[in-house]
Amino acid sequence: EIPEGTSVARIQRLQLADEEPVTLMENYIEYAKVPDIEAYENQFVALYQFLEEKFGLQIDETRDRISAKSATFMEAQVLKKDALLVVHRVTYWQNRPVSIDHVRIIGSKYEVEISGKGRSK
Repeated sequence: EIPEGTSVARIQRLQLADEEPVTLMENYIEYAKVPDIEAYENQFVALYQFLEEKFGLQIDETRDRISAKSATFMEAQVLKKDALLVVHRVTYWQNRPVSIDHVRIIGSKYEVEISGKGRSK
């Protein structure tokens, strides 16, 4: 839903647990929504909270697609593991996309709980 040719900001992050890398993240956001975001390099930890507080971007829905994959050479060097879970997430505010996120996680450091109610007919 983002027109081709639109400038986007790419935010790359590395998440640590007990001083060890566990997650590589890339977040893409229309640059017009986050002007001069590069000035805030290394100044936030929780991206969604930062986007809300600094740029007024709210998120009221996420859609995730989770899969497994073998790490690329770079991912294996950074995360020191070969098997990763991959989360492709699109975040929304009032049915309009806010960000597209690509997250690679060491599988043994991640747990998902999924709940359902009723069934599709």
